[in-house]
Amino acid sequence: MNNEEKILTLLEKHSVILEKLETDITGVKSELSEVKSEIEKHSSVLERLDSELTEVKADITEVKANVASLEAVLTDTRHHVISIENNHSKELGALHDGYVLTYEILSKEIRPDIAKIKDKLEVHDLRFKALDLIS
Repeated sequence: MNNEEKILTLLEKHSVILEKLETDITGVKSELSEVKSEIEKHSSVLERLDSELTEVKADITEVKANVASLEAVLTDTRHHVISIENNHSKELGALHDGYVLTYEILSKEIRPDIAKIKDKLEVHDLRFKALDLIS
């Protein structure tokens, strides 16, 4: 084999190797395109999830604000209830004192009068019975 034949043989071998490399490169490019497509798909999913997470964070912030507002209202309401309870306690104490005083007055002044009236009614009732017996 002379040099030309050797060179041609080498060129043919290199040509086959180049064709194989081109095929391999085309395959790698195809795989790379598929990977890019998958990455873009996952990227859009991640962006959607990030957007939803931002919405959830906003909702949580709103709920926290509402809870803080409710806590303030409940604290204020609790103070009002305590104030009302204290006022009612004073008023009920005064009312009880009034009932006790009224009871004492009734016991001392009116009950004897009621007893006298009952006695007079019994006397009149006896008179009516006596009159009924006579007639």
